[in-house]
Amino acid sequence: LINANTNSGTDAETTTTYNDNNTHFALATRVQSSGAVEIYVDSESAASGTGATSSLTAPTNFGIGNHSDPNINAQFSGDIAETIVFSQALNENEQTRVESYLAIKYGITRVVAGLSEAAEDYLAGDGGIVWDIDGQGLAYHNDIFGISRDDLSCFEQIKSKSENTDALVIFDNNGSFSTDDSWLISGNDNAPIEATGNLEKPAGIESRLNREWRVQETGTVGTIKLSYDLSTITGPSGIGTNNLNQTRLMVDDDGNFANGGTTLISPSAVDGTNDIVTFDVDFMDGQYYSLGSIEIAALPITLISFEVENYKEKQVEVKWVSAAEVNNQFYTIESSIDGIKFKTVANVDGAGISNDIISYSYIDKTPLVGLSYYRLKQTDTDGEFSYSSIQSIFTKSVENLKLTLMPNPVSNGQEVKLKIDFPEGVNKALMSVFNSQGKILFQEHLSLENGFHFYNPSGLSPGVYFIRIQVNNRKAITKRLLVR
Repeated sequence: LINANTNSGTDAETTTTYNDNNTHFALATRVQSSGAVEIYVDSESAASGTGATSSLTAPTNFGIGNHSDPNINAQFSGDIAETIVFSQALNENEQTRVESYLAIKYGITRVVAGLSEAAEDYLAGDGGIVWDIDGQGLAYHNDIFGISRDDLSCFEQIKSKSENTDALVIFDNNGSFSTDDSWLISGNDNAPIEATGNLEKPAGIESRLNREWRVQETGTVGTIKLSYDLSTITGPSGIGTNNLNQTRLMVDDDGNFANGGTTLISPSAVDGTNDIVTFDVDFMDGQYYSLGSIEIAALPITLISFEVENYKEKQVEVKWVSAAEVNNQFYTIESSIDGIKFKTVANVDGAGISNDIISYSYIDKTPLVGLSYYRLKQTDTDGEFSYSSIQSIFTKSVENLKLTLMPNPVSNGQEVKLKIDFPEGVNKALMSVFNSQGKILFQEHLSLENGFHFYNPSGLSPGVYFIRIQVNNRKAITKRLLVR
């Protein structure tokens, strides 16, 4: 808010509080002849009003975040990194120079509205254009950041990253610039970072990020260190699992990474702990870049979704969707009773090489009973494989497998008679006895002719136990047994 008047009120106040833990720069102006007051935040007009047209009083006093009257509640609570004061009003070009300096210094993307197209450019201290908004077209003006040396404004920014939360790229000029008035500015097209359908890849690249960046170089910057933070990026086995040594920086002159002429740069350093990969690159003005990998199913994995759900009566449907399959030989559906040890349910052929989104489905007609777990294993033609995330599901017991315990409750030392009704053609089973914590206390393989079995719970302390009968390694039923 700003008061440019002789009263204690405010002449302009933003509706946004900007208490988002991000850095912002603000500019307040007053035109004395008309009293017009404007507030700009990150170059965007945020509030306007009308103040006094008289000369300001107490010109030897200056304050930020305060009021000349200490009885007015106008104190600022926060951190101010830098304050710039001018003895006269700035014209549009001067305002753009100052805001460009602040934007590059703090990694803030300027949002220009209500001013001329020229005000959207980023300017050096001498007024030279170092980021031509028209030259970037309609796309590459997001997450703008850069490094520079500008002696006229006493400015040397040797390391930079956009403050925006989805920014991945860091520029580092190895600690110094050799030439004055040198700038390297970059922005991206704001495309989704990960998209499996992007097939615009040069030879040797198996997978890539979907987002693309462009640079504008002024003067001579030379070789820099460019780093990607891949800690939030999906890899073959989930987020943060990319092999950093297999990544390649893709640099191209025309922005088409599939028509030849793309330079592939191998990493100069990797930080596996923080998932940061670094490249040495000497850009030319106007070049495009993105990140690829020679690793199949990286940046990101080709699996879009994987789900399991109950299907009809006592069946489970396993569904998944893939995109841009490369050398995909087959899928293996696996299930588990504990989420640790998995067994194969079925194999399903993959598409080999495909550029389309493909939906798969398989019906498991003999699922595990109760709580169980599924995962998907994808195997390539060269034998390489990866796993999906694990999904859980609860399936009710099979009705044609029945168990009756007699007597129940039972006294310690007294035999329990198990009456078991098996599915047709089955007369063998595994009997397991569990305590209330799920620990197996006793197991026995049963081969029944008349459907009866006797179990003596001698040695069991009084309490609640569970007896489970399992057939065909898949169907099972569990009953509660009370021992007195």
